[in-house]
Amino acid sequence: MPNDGAVHGPGTSVRMPAFCVSRCPLVLPGTAEPWRALTGAEVVVSHGRRAVSRHVLAVVVVAVLAGAGLGTAILLPRVTSPTGGPVAGPPPAVPSATPGGPAPRPLDDSFLAGDDDPVPATARTVDVANSAALSDALESVRGGTTLVLADGTYDGGFTVRGVAATADAPVVVRAANPGKAVVASGSALVVRNSAHVVVAGLTFRSGASTLLKLESSNNVRVTHNTFDRGGAGEESSKWLYIGGADSHQNRVDHNTFQNKIDSGNYLTLDGSATQVSQNDRIDHNRFLRIGPRAENEKEAVRLGWSKISMSSGFTVFEYNLLEECDGDPEAVSVKASDMTVRYNTVRRSQGVLSLRHGNRNSLYGNVVLGEGRPGAGGIRLYGADNRVFNNYVAGTTGTGYDSALSIDGGDAGPGGELNKHHRVDNAVVVFNTLVDNATGIVIGENYPEPPVNLVVENNLLADSGDVRQVKAPSGGSLANNTVGTKSALGLTDTGPAWKLTAGSPEIDKAVGRYDFVTTDFEGRPRDGAKDVGADEHES
Repeated sequence: MPNDGAVHGPGTSVRMPAFCVSRCPLVLPGTAEPWRALTGAEVVVSHGRRAVSRHVLAVVVVAVLAGAGLGTAILLPRVTSPTGGPVAGPPPAVPSATPGGPAPRPLDDSFLAGDDDPVPATARTVDVANSAALSDALESVRGGTTLVLADGTYDGGFTVRGVAATADAPVVVRAANPGKAVVASGSALVVRNSAHVVVAGLTFRSGASTLLKLESSNNVRVTHNTFDRGGAGEESSKWLYIGGADSHQNRVDHNTFQNKIDSGNYLTLDGSATQVSQNDRIDHNRFLRIGPRAENEKEAVRLGWSKISMSSGFTVFEYNLLEECDGDPEAVSVKASDMTVRYNTVRRSQGVLSLRHGNRNSLYGNVVLGEGRPGAGGIRLYGADNRVFNNYVAGTTGTGYDSALSIDGGDAGPGGELNKHHRVDNAVVVFNTLVDNATGIVIGENYPEPPVNLVVENNLLADSGDVRQVKAPSGGSLANNTVGTKSALGLTDTGPAWKLTAGSPEIDKAVGRYDFVTTDFEGRPRDGAKDVGADEHES
């Protein structure tokens, strides 16, 4: 301890000589009920492996090696949760969250060109010249037919209804020349109670409440379309809506959504009154410029909704680009369970990637680049058994709800009202890298209930604040999180990202097994001892 003879209370940073800095635990005796004393305190936490005591929370010790720009600290919470339950380990494996995809994952926008399956050919082709011809063709369309829309504007309500096509003989509705068949402002296309329909190459202009609606359908593909501002929308316009009973296995890929100014989402994934749409894939899309900021209901993408958030979706949102998505505090809002958000890039957006409702969700391999834009945020989470790992967050300026990585407090526990902010229980937040952000990892800031059984380990914070506990979690582990300068941590600017150099002290220094972390944020394998942070250095 410092040789000043003083007793240092909660929230105090204690400076120690360099020879005391270590990755090993520094444990001091605590009092019988120290947790109460720490309520509301802000504690800086970084390097140090922490054991968990069954009965007490030991005094926090923070050591800072100022010359090298590195920090170390240990937090020892109680084992039991406020309800008396045991500390949980990492949540069970979630099938939809198994890391995968192309490797390496490009850090520039070239990833958007990936996995671009061709539109299938069919046995029959029908040329469509105008709106009336399109309506007539859709009335009698059957599997194995392609409707080719001539250049021009199509006005009206168009519906594909009750078509049970197959993968080998789908229905295809496509533009003769991509982008030049325009579904006019005030018009809409609906696919209802149908299967194996492809909508490709069209331009949709806003003005109707919903521009393209997939209702109670499955295996529908929406690909290479453009959704853009046209006339004024209704009070809340959802440009692409997926929902209804028995909605499943739809794909939305390689589309562009841009220039939305009215409330509502670019893409809304709902379901029935009890079940979110399942096993959908949303990939390789651009979501550009949604704003100005509203308090709610203007997320670029909403996956689920609060009433059905306990239902399992198994949907994957991956390889998408979001730029200047400012319409809502949440650019992507997950409101369902067993969902995966991975390998997306977010730029200059004032909304965060949010696990808002639901449990057992995975968010990994994402790149969030604030680029110094005022109010740019990172990642925020609520709910139980979620995993957040291998994410890279840099250049964000937001605080509070828009912090670089917010593990928030809750205003409801498990089983509480579904429109509340469910307390974070059993979350695993590991192997993330934060660089040049206004904040670091912030725990329990905005609502009264602190996280329970929280694991925060092997995260790298370079010139990005620290691990700050506004409300200290009950149970879990905060260990081996490195806080320091980019130079001290051995990072180099590669252009797309700051990455580990060969001399970095963080190489092979991760603790714990974390067998589910098999790659880094670029999709490179993590073999043997793992590096701290999102990047695994290539020797």
